[in-house]
Amino acid sequence: MFKEINAKDIKDNFIKTIADEWALISAGTKDKYNMMTASWGFAGEMWGYDCIAAVIRPQRYTMELVDKNDYFTLSFYGNNKAIHKVCGSKSGRDTDKSEGFLCAWTEGGHALPYPQNALSVMEARVRSVTDAGDHRLFILEITEAATRLPKTEEGRLATEPSLLCLEHSVFACARQIS
Repeated sequence: MFKEINAKDIKDNFIKTIADEWALISAGTKDKYNMMTASWGFAGEMWGYDCIAAVIRPQRYTMELVDKNDYFTLSFYGNNKAIHKVCGSKSGRDTDKSEGFLCAWTEGGHALPYPQNALSVMEARVRSVTDAGDHRLFILEITEAATRLPKTEEGRLATEPSLLCLEHSVFACARQIS
């Protein structure tokens, strides 16, 4: 079960997380969706919003789905890279990348996809897009963040080093996302 968290209270090193552990970008609708590996990006505050940046090549199938929707998800798996072997090497135009793992959907007005086995998920709204060489750079407002990681005796989340290692006091009310 996921617990909602505040993105401002993330304690771990995002540079290490995105570079070493990677993330998945998921976009689309229940009828047509795709997931892709992301190993570039950064996070911070911009225009008064908690933001994350992601880059996508225009040729990627995920880009078609992102262009049709102002929201998508970023999900994190710690050091487990098994999902990236499929989502980082095959095109969603030709392959159903969700074979082998269940896809879940965020609640609310957007119903966004994410792999059900994610440790943590961020829902993000596109605030700005610009060309960045042979990619497009998205500045995304983090609209929701949630984790399923258990707490240690000290009140921190128990996992291998990952993006979401928080103090116990930052948990909001628990709610199921999927």
